[in-house]
Amino acid sequence: MKALITDHVHPILLEKFDKAGISSTYLPKINQKEVESMIKDFEILVINSKITIEKNFLNKATRLKVIGRLGSGLEIIDLKAAEKSGVLVINSPEGNRDAVAEHAIGMLLALFNNLNRAHRDVVQFNWDREANRGEELMGKTVGIIGFGNTGQALAKKISGFCVETLFYDKYANIEINDFARGVCLDELQEKADIISFHVPYNKETHHYLNDSFVDKMKKNFYLINTSRGKVVCKDALLKALGSSKIKGACLDVFDNEKIQSYSAEEKAYINAFNLSGCVILSTHVAGWTRQSKIRLAEILSQKILTALP
Repeated sequence: MKALITDHVHPILLEKFDKAGISSTYLPKINQKEVESMIKDFEILVINSKITIEKNFLNKATRLKVIGRLGSGLEIIDLKAAEKSGVLVINSPEGNRDAVAEHAIGMLLALFNNLNRAHRDVVQFNWDREANRGEELMGKTVGIIGFGNTGQALAKKISGFCVETLFYDKYANIEINDFARGVCLDELQEKADIISFHVPYNKETHHYLNDSFVDKMKKNFYLINTSRGKVVCKDALLKALGSSKIKGACLDVFDNEKIQSYSAEEKAYINAFNLSGCVILSTHVAGWTRQSKIRLAEILSQKILTALP
């Protein structure tokens, strides 16, 4: 059996495949067209985010049995077409859920304590303590939208800050866990001081945060988005930042993450976020730690090996 690995992965995945008698072709710099030209020779395909799987791709993948996704997001795979083709799709959200949760909290603490601005002040020899007076998490209500692996990890980690944590998940099978309480969306929007998105991207979650969502929030609030860029409507976000309905935002994900190809309009959004003084941006690295790289490889390889006949 042969596996094609199309993205950088910790060597432990290759080692586990080798021990199981699977021959791996490791080509982390391969592009979409090159994968499509080779895929007919492989039973296993391991991807991260650059390769998309659609019906035409699957028609070429005549031997393919398993697609393994390093991470959680499956919007790059046509799941119905894969099922029809008899191809099993496996992801590994357990591998980086803790990294995402830590990153979300880190961004929020940096925002609350004006750390980016304070750093700039010091290196510019400007000492203005009052302008950088911080905000505390303690006593606030955190609203988590989407309570899967990363949502639950965030609830657990943020519980130590003496917050109330609520979650809303249309598809959750639980109403309460040790760290959060499930509520309807109306209650979450009534009580939350902080909204953190942990949903997959699909038609249902496209521009989940829009003008209507913002208008239904009872309090002025802070936003965290570590899910997918298009979950948040940029125009609605900028409007709400301008009115202070959104008091600040932490964004790790964007509509277009090929930043070198940004149009003038896309650059204008980034400039507007920067000028607002209350937005922290990062390069889709919430789940991108040294430890998560190992766990993603371990978990995904084990899931694939368990699933194979």
